[in-house]
Amino acid sequence: MTSRQTIAVVGVALTVSFLLLGLTGFYVAPLIYRILRPRYEVQVTGPIVVPEQWLEIVLNPRLKQDRQRQYIVFVPADRFLNQGPTHEPRLEDGTFVNFEAQLVGDDGKIYPLSDPGGDGYTEIARTFDVKTSESLSPKTSFTRLRVRASPPVRCSQIVWLDFDWRDF
Repeated sequence: MTSRQTIAVVGVALTVSFLLLGLTGFYVAPLIYRILRPRYEVQVTGPIVVPEQWLEIVLNPRLKQDRQRQYIVFVPADRFLNQGPTHEPRLEDGTFVNFEAQLVGDDGKIYPLSDPGGDGYTEIARTFDVKTSESLSPKTSFTRLRVRASPPVRCSQIVWLDFDWRDF
């Protein structure tokens, strides 16, 4: 084998090795990230009836945003049958259920969670709007959660999710 052929074979071998290493890193790196930093999920309450008037829940431990997105997730005790165009669930009789949530910071300021999320059937989520999310200090922690629903709804639990998009 000539030196040019040897150089060509080594070049091809290096190229293939780097491609395999790159692909492996592309798929393995997110897996390692998820193992080292799993999404943060805290059960705020167990079974509860979310009333029409504000219900204030003291958070222990305090909640803190550590990732890109934060959600308060209402898990209804009974599955909703219909979903409206704004992710608001509907009861069998067609009544829309409006969920509201606010977090109270350790500074006493109220932070509304006004943007909807979840599937509208088995979970209803609320998150910060973009402006609020971008203005939050990483040092802000939340001491209380305020919730209400119209009409009142039985939930099996309320959960706090703090995650990055790459967690999924």
